[in-house]
This record gives sequence, C-alpha cells and structure tokens, in this order.
Amino acid sequence: MVICKYIIIILSIIIYTYFPPAFADFNKLQNIKITPMDFLLTRFENFFIKNQHKILSNNPLMIYYESLNYSVVYKKGKSIEVAIEAKMNQNRYKRKKYFPKLPDCNIVRNKIFYNKSGYTFYKRNRTYDLDEEVMREILKKSIYNLENLDDELASFLIDKTKIRVNIIHPNQNKNFSCSGNIADFELR
Repeated sequence: MVICKYIIIILSIIIYTYFPPAFADFNKLQNIKITPMDFLLTRFENFFIKNQHKILSNNPLMIYYESLNYSVVYKKGKSIEVAIEAKMNQNRYKRKKYFPKLPDCNIVRNKIFYNKSGYTFYKRNRTYDLDEEVMREILKKSIYNLENLDDELASFLIDKTKIRVNIIHPNQNKNFSCSGNIADFELR
C-alpha cells in the first residue's frame, strides 16, 4: 500500500511538471482581442438577463409566460438579429381559449425593451405613449450607450437591428410570430 502511494505521488509530480500545456493558462486570455461588436452583443445578453422578469412575472393582467428564450446574432456587414421566444404557460392556456395575436407579440418586445406595454388593457388598442422616437431614445440610453459611440452610429445600429418575436402556444398550430426593426412602432 505504501508503495502505491509513493508511485501515485511521483506520477503526479511528473505529470504536473512535464505537461503544463494540458492545463488552463490565463496568459492566453491576454492575446484574445474582443471587438466592439462582441461587447455590444454581450450588452444585449446582459440586458435580457436583467429584464426578462418583466415578462415572466405572474401578472393577472398580462399573458402568463413560463419561459423566455433569446438569442442575439451579428450577421457580418448586414444586421444584428434578435430572436425572442416566449412560451405561454402550458397548464393555463390549454384550458383557456385564448390565442396570441399581434398586440401580444408587440407587448413582449415593448415590456422587455421599454418597460411599457404600448396597448390598452381590455381592448388591446395601440396607445401612443411609445412612438419610434421614444423607443430610439430608450435604446440609446439602455443598450447603445457606449463611451465612443456617437448618436449617428447609435442610430445606424438601431436601424440595422432586426427583431423576431415568437409566441409559443400549447396548441402548436396557434403559435404566433412577428418581426421588424427593433424601434418600429408596431412589429408585423
């Protein structure tokens, strides 16, 4: 038994001495270059993590969503594409005869990005407390507020940011989706 312990100790010393590349090396991190677009995409990720509770909270006046998935992808030289998938609560909406509509799709975007629904409660008519100019200003302050980013470049990035919202209903043929520019008055 004692001999096995000594053999294990000696082998461990040999492995740690002669095979250092097999272990993590923090010096390699210094050579990695992070682009401004990588940083901007990270800001989107952090924004979603921080604001997804606005949709997932159980508010009796809103649709009850059980999960929210998102992705942000940069299509090189073309656009930034944001995809949001909001899954309606299975137990609640199998029983209720409610199916998602265009206002529900827009409300998901509005609540996450602007913290307003943009629609009246009962009839789901569009209110005008969120117009395109207000949405652009909110986006500039919350996501595109980088130190070296001027208003012209922030406006360009907002124009090139596309969003797609998918609402998943328990009945798969009742799913609904809409898309458009992130600052459009209403997604289609």
